[in-house]
Amino acid sequence: KLPGKRLPSQRTLKIVRMTAVGCSGRYCGCSGGRRRPRDPANLSGVILFKPENVALVLSGRKTQTRRRWQRRRMLPGSIHQARTRLFGEPFASIRVQRVWREPLGTISDADAIAEGYPGREEFAAAFARINGDVPPDEVVWCVEFALMPVGE
Repeated sequence: KLPGKRLPSQRTLKIVRMTAVGCSGRYCGCSGGRRRPRDPANLSGVILFKPENVALVLSGRKTQTRRRWQRRRMLPGSIHQARTRLFGEPFASIRVQRVWREPLGTISDADAIAEGYPGREEFAAAFARINGDVPPDEVVWCVEFALMPVGE
């Protein structure tokens, strides 16, 4: 190691190695040294919901969800299959309208209703039941979505 120089990380070395042999990123998940263009309209991902929320999503009463992600996993305009299990059948398709971050404890009554609950207290109890004891100052990802009509 040279003074003042950092060694490359293992991930960087892996990408450099894979790029040198012509990796496309298909199997290892890297980008093959290239950034792939992302078109939100053509993205199709999966978002998981608890079975208790299926009827709320299908009726249109649940139009927001809060997640404890480390990074943003959705873009506005992207389309996702709503499922209850990762490899299960989708029960709906949703289009992401808006994605933002906020502390969990700052949810408004209107947002709690958009989450499918009568108020903030009911939402907080359900979130704790699903995610365990979460401090109210923890910043979560908020996703607002719209149900896609069948055939779209």
